[in-house]
Amino acid sequence: MTTAPSTSAMNISELLQELVYRVEDLQLLQITDNNGAVVAKGCIEELEGNTDDVETSRMSFALQQASKISLGECSSVISYFENCVLMHMKSFDNQLILTCVALKNVNMALMFEMEPKLKRVLDTVAKKINEFKTQKQQNAVTSTEETN
Repeated sequence: MTTAPSTSAMNISELLQELVYRVEDLQLLQITDNNGAVVAKGCIEELEGNTDDVETSRMSFALQQASKISLGECSSVISYFENCVLMHMKSFDNQLILTCVALKNVNMALMFEMEPKLKRVLDTVAKKINEFKTQKQQNAVTSTEETN
């Protein structure tokens, strides 16, 4: 008997990995929390092991600060470098950051087209994490009440 697939971190990582392989010049898709801990990622083989960096916590702060300049909510930032393009987007609750790394020749129209879809994935992961935290807190309260 088969069961419906869960939206676990492994399944999210598999989705991100599949996108990296399918989109030409895309090198990395990585979801981290505000502290820089990796939640899920997909990357090319050459980057494996070289992407666990806590500096994404600074990007979370930068996205929050950019939202404060009265231009509206900042949902993503794109940076162009000599040999690559970085795109960072935040989850609805500012708890997660999705980082995309692509070579400079990446089809930016495709990246822009993917952005809202990636944002939905990011927000779904954030909601699942929030639901898990809420359930864990409720279980702790129930457990405490039962012991008293």
